[in-house]
Amino acid sequence: MVDGLPDLLPPKRDPDNPAGNHILIACGEIEVTLPHLTPGSPPVSPGDGVTEGQPIAEVGNSGNSTEPHLHIHAVDPATGTGVPLAFDGRRPIRNRIYSR
Repeated sequence: MVDGLPDLLPPKRDPDNPAGNHILIACGEIEVTLPHLTPGSPPVSPGDGVTEGQPIAEVGNSGNSTEPHLHIHAVDPATGTGVPLAFDGRRPIRNRIYSR
């Protein structure tokens, strides 16, 4: 978990901190990273468990980002291979908005 980096006004970016404020969640053998969060928003601490539906942060514009958004990255840390994701059985498509 990284917190405390500033939210930036678009189009300013922070290439020295690509993920900005972010949370890494260990999901069994897969790691899911949630970058570009608002500073001070995570109500979780390193080592906390999280459950489905639990708020864990607010979307922001920290890091190497051109506008507020949530980046979701799932990877097998043993191989560095990206892992496909699905939400309620639907696979996300770039620039599509999903609501639940």
